Amino acid sequence: MSMSGDGGFSVPMGDFLPLVQYGPPVKVVVFNDSSPVAAERDLSIFGLPSRAATRRNPDRAAGGPATGAHGVRVGSPGSSQGP
Repeated sequence: MSMSGDGGFSVPMGDFLPLVQYGPPVKVVVFNDSSPVAAERDLSIFGLPSRAATRRNPDRAAGGPATGAHGVRVGSPGSSQGP
């Protein structure tokens, strides 16, 4: 099982395609906290505004089917979108 924030998932995302290709029984959970925490921290160290770290946040659940995996978006506990 892999659990990460949306920004943290961007780093190992290149490893996701081989994961789908070889099909080990792995669950990947991505939390959408909409905050690039590491980037904001790094900018603040140098006295730069954190707004420089803001970015458009893609729909990670839609990325599952786009790569051949299953993706489900959960908006709140007990609710889900998909099968």
